[in-house]
Amino acid sequence: MILFLVLLLSILLVPRSQTVSVLPLLVQQVCRHGDRSPVTCFPNNQNKDFWLQGPGYLTPKGEKQLYDNGKAFRSDWYPGLLSDVVLPSESYVVSSHFDRCLMSANSFMAGLYPPTDEFLFEKGLNWQAYPTHMISADIDYYLSGTTCPAQLRELERILSSPVYKQFETENQEFINTTCRLAGYHDDRDWNAFALQVINDNLICDAAHELPLPEWATESVLTEMKNIVNMQNSILFSDPAGTFLFTGGGPLLGLMVENMQKKMNGTLTQKLIYYSAHDSTILSFLGNLEQEVGPNPPYGSCGVLELYEDNNNKYFVQLSFRNSTLGMMNEARMMPNCDDVMCDYATFSDMVADKVNMDPKAACNSF
Repeated sequence: MILFLVLLLSILLVPRSQTVSVLPLLVQQVCRHGDRSPVTCFPNNQNKDFWLQGPGYLTPKGEKQLYDNGKAFRSDWYPGLLSDVVLPSESYVVSSHFDRCLMSANSFMAGLYPPTDEFLFEKGLNWQAYPTHMISADIDYYLSGTTCPAQLRELERILSSPVYKQFETENQEFINTTCRLAGYHDDRDWNAFALQVINDNLICDAAHELPLPEWATESVLTEMKNIVNMQNSILFSDPAGTFLFTGGGPLLGLMVENMQKKMNGTLTQKLIYYSAHDSTILSFLGNLEQEVGPNPPYGSCGVLELYEDNNNKYFVQLSFRNSTLGMMNEARMMPNCDDVMCDYATFSDMVADKVNMDPKAACNSF
């Protein structure tokens, strides 16, 4: 009797989202690169010489993060989705032109595709080459950004808005004080973008257990993080901005196009991996009306999955995956959807004014 009740409850409590196939038809994930050196160091930083390979470069720690992500994709996240053998017809990888993103993509694929015996070309080397594609900087509307007059116009509008002006005014004293402590000695007012540079620099140093300056107390670090998060929330929650921003409307347009191709049978890939930046993920999430603020940690991903149920209906699920915090995978509810597994028709209507299918034309429109 108890067993019967357990089985009955298990049937009644199964959510609608579990009626779809166990494995998705298509996984598209836009991921931040792994741990890196600071892109720039503030003037009096005492750890400048620690970073042997230069600014903004992927570290061995970052390579390991993405390598582990690739292994987890195969064994934990989507077991059975991909063949053991490298098949470009099953997976496609595209990166921004930055070295740290290219290296992260290659590290991910090394973990995803350990060589089988017939492809092991050097004894003891658990690695094989994989075709990683790159978008040239001059045409990259999708992952890292290129010249876009309309985007600059929208950014200027956001930075001139009453909400942003109030945010700056409320935090100006702290920003100025922190910038001067970091060695910026001229007397002008500094902005939150300068504070972002300092914050990022200290995060990199702390991740490698390097000594921080005396003024970088726990309370200062917390206040700095809060200000950066508030700025992100303002910048990446604006619909007109995210429609144009790298990672927002243009990338969503690519993803929707890929889903349509998958449904009509003209796309063979099961995984499309975009190797990009924290700002790419923030814009991707903000464009889908998700709460943004905290920077996506290294190796974290925004994920769109396409599923099919037994009645040949299609569903889309949005997730935020933070593999640096115990393989956390958080399904997100999208606007107008009544379940985290959103039926495709509802999803398609919801994104109709969010997809930027021709970013080059949109960037030059005034």
